[in-house]
Amino acid sequence: MKCTISLFLLCLPFWAASAQEHIEMAIVIPSSQIEISHNTCKVLCNKILHAMSRNGVSSLEYSGIVLQPEVTYSNSNMSEGGIRTIHTYDIQLNIAARNLISGTEFGNVVLPLRGSGTKPDDAVLQAVNTLKENDRTIDAFISDAKRKIIDYYESNTSSLINKAQNLATMQRYDEALALLETYPVSLSGYQQVSKVMLDIYKKYQDDVCGQIMQQAQSEYAAGDYGSAVVMLQQIDMHSSCAAEAKKLCRQIKLSRDAEAARQAEAYERAAAREASIKKARIKAIRDVAVQYYKSLDKYYYIMW
Repeated sequence: MKCTISLFLLCLPFWAASAQEHIEMAIVIPSSQIEISHNTCKVLCNKILHAMSRNGVSSLEYSGIVLQPEVTYSNSNMSEGGIRTIHTYDIQLNIAARNLISGTEFGNVVLPLRGSGTKPDDAVLQAVNTLKENDRTIDAFISDAKRKIIDYYESNTSSLINKAQNLATMQRYDEALALLETYPVSLSGYQQVSKVMLDIYKKYQDDVCGQIMQQAQSEYAAGDYGSAVVMLQQIDMHSSCAAEAKKLCRQIKLSRDAEAARQAEAYERAAAREASIKKARIKAIRDVAVQYYKSLDKYYYIMW
C-alpha cells in the first residue's frame, strides 16, 4: 500500500524585527485527498506553522507562495493487539517551498517518520505527533526558504511585472493580480509593483463594472436597495461606470429604506476621500486575488 498526501501551505502577512522578513502564505489540502482526516491534516499543519512562526513567517488563509508537504507511507506491518490489528507505517514527510502561480521552487526537506494505529490515518497522526516542536531540520529549511523567496522577488521584479501584464492583456486579471499581490511590501521593488497592480485593477474594473452595474440596477428595480448598495461598493469611483454608480447611489438615498440610504451616503463620502479610495483599492485587489485562489477547486483551504 502506498498513498501520497499533498498539502499546499500558503503564507500571509508577517512583520519581523526586520521589515525585509515580510512574506505571505496560507494552508490548503487537495479536495480529492481522502487518505487522512481533516484533524490529522490540521495537526500536521500546526507543526509546520509553529516552525514558520519561529522563523519569522506566520499564516492566514490565502496567498501565492506555498509550502507543499507531502506524506508518503508504505511498508505496512500488521500485528495483533488484543482484539484489534495494529498497523505500523514508515512515513516520508517531504516539504517543498514554491510559488503556486509561477511554479518556482525554493527548496525542500525530507523527514522520515514512523507511526502505528488501528487505521492508516491513526498511524499518520501518531507519526506526525513524533515531530518535535522545535525541530531543527524544519527550522533550517523554512529559514533558508524564506531567504530564497525574498531573493527571488528582489531578482525577478521586472519579469513578474511582465508576466502579469501579459496575463492582463489576455484578460486574466485575477491571475495577474494574484501573481503580483504576493510581492513582499517591504522590498524596494514593491512601489513599482503596486503601480502595475493599480493599472491592471483599473483595466479589470473597466471590464467588469458594466456587469456589476447591471446587477445593482436589477437589485434596485426589485426593491432590494441594500443589495444594490453592496454591488455599488464593488465599483471604483474612477472607473468608466462612476457616473452611473453615482446616479444610482442618489436614487437609493431617496428611497424609503433608511439603512440602505445610510449605507449609500457612507459609500458616497468614502468615494470622495482619496485616502478611502486608496484603501478600498488595496482591499479590492486583495479580494480579486483571493477569489483566484478560491477558484482552484482542486484545493481545500484549512480555516483557522
